[in-house]
Amino acid sequence: MKNIKNTIGVKFFPSSLEYKEIKSSLHLALDEVGESGNLILGNNVQKIEKIITKLTNKKFTVGCASGTDALTIAIEAIGLEPKDEVIIPANSYPTAFGVALGGAKIVLADVEKESGNLDYKDLKKKITKKTKAVVVVHLYGLPANLENIKKICSKYKLILIEDCAQAFGARYKGKLVGSFGEIAVFSFYPTKNLGALGDGGAISTNNYKIYEKLLMLRSYGEKKRYESEFLGKNSRLDELQAAFLITKFPYLKDWIKIRKQLAKVYMRELKNIQQIKLPIYKNNTFHLYPLKIENRDKLKEWLSSNGVEVGIHYPNPIHFTKTFRYCGKKGSFPVAEEWSKQELSLPLHPFTKIEEVKRVSMLIKQFYNK
Repeated sequence: MKNIKNTIGVKFFPSSLEYKEIKSSLHLALDEVGESGNLILGNNVQKIEKIITKLTNKKFTVGCASGTDALTIAIEAIGLEPKDEVIIPANSYPTAFGVALGGAKIVLADVEKESGNLDYKDLKKKITKKTKAVVVVHLYGLPANLENIKKICSKYKLILIEDCAQAFGARYKGKLVGSFGEIAVFSFYPTKNLGALGDGGAISTNNYKIYEKLLMLRSYGEKKRYESEFLGKNSRLDELQAAFLITKFPYLKDWIKIRKQLAKVYMRELKNIQQIKLPIYKNNTFHLYPLKIENRDKLKEWLSSNGVEVGIHYPNPIHFTKTFRYCGKKGSFPVAEEWSKQELSLPLHPFTKIEEVKRVSMLIKQFYNK
């Protein structure tokens, strides 16, 4: 098949366009932080913590250095032993590291064929006497089946941790994600719905004892400066990144609206291609636009050769990696394995243009009509 000459590429993450749009506001935030002289755990960190606390309907929020740290610190804060088991979805690659670094034993459960989110039916099968917590991941910007997962956690007295890294601002049954679990964790990695200009994370909870532990865990295990009580981290949300997040937060609602509008264009353009499975639209904030595709790798090559940047989230299920091989073998989690073979993320960002979405769609139609 002949390649179409492409003079203008389609970027997967056009961050420079976002930066140019709000550049003056970001520069003002930089000046404010620099002139304040308060560079660590200052007013901006407290402000973004309050914003997240309100959004999640929780009492407390603690900012930290990254989404992975947020999950690690959350696992440490609930006091799990190495033998204690935490169930996570088999396809959410970054989540595994946060849980493992927190000192818990990972147990994988398969995911839903339609959404890629944790399958509550398989979750029930994986529960043992050693199970202490469940991490539900709202993958790709789509809330997981919280109603059934929360029921299971309540029945078996398991701590529910919501990994909201990819779904900031998403709603489930009218409530924002992060409102349902005992703990919610967030990532502010630049590609997220609400992203910093670097790394950042946060943890929310209603439990005061957990909150106290979180504060100590992010700063050397200290209640008082230089008086460490246990081994803690140096994992603080940077004051400057917090200021950038506060600057970007007012745009979040409109940016999510644009994501949904672009997703509708993709759906309209691609709905008649039988080889493609489109993502669920309802409740989705479209942090990513994941397709399940036959001939995924060939299509990826075709799009790339025509100047379209795409992603794969994720090319290996967790148990296929050397690090987590102990979690299962090939065939243990067939749906997650299918997602890893077929998932392709198309360009979708608040600064992706409708014309670019149509171009990507045209190229995909040409590929399947060859």
